[in-house]
Amino acid sequence: MGRVYYFMDFTRMYIVGDFEIFAEIPEYCISICAAKDCRLLKIPAKSYMSWIRRDENALFLRMKNIMATLTSERIVDREYIFMSCTERLVDYLLKSYRNGKKDGYISNENGKIMLSQEQFLKLKQYKE
Repeated sequence: MGRVYYFMDFTRMYIVGDFEIFAEIPEYCISICAAKDCRLLKIPAKSYMSWIRRDENALFLRMKNIMATLTSERIVDREYIFMSCTERLVDYLLKSYRNGKKDGYISNENGKIMLSQEQFLKLKQYKE
C-alpha cells in the first residue's frame, strides 16, 4: 500500500519518508526496491524531527531538496494534464525506448513494453 521508489530515482544518499513527517501524517508505509545491495539507515520520526529542529542548516538543505522535488513533479504533472490519452502513451513509450534500446516489436518482457527502432520513429513522428 506504500509508495514505491525505484533505485534509479535516487542519488548516492537520499532521505525517504520525511515528507510524511513534515505533513504530520502519523502512519504511512513506504516500499523501496533496489537493483543493487544498499545500506539503509532508519531514524525514528521523533529523533529526525528533534535533529532537524536543532540544525537550521540541515532543515534549510532538506527544504531546498523537497521544494526542488515538488517543483519538478508539478512540471511533469502539468505537462500530462493537457495531453490526450494517446499522447500520454506515445510520450511514455518514447521515454521507455530511450532508457533502454531493444530490437524487435512491442512485447511484454518482465512487465515492460519494448519497441523496435521503426516503431520508435513512427511514434516520434506522431508526437511531432
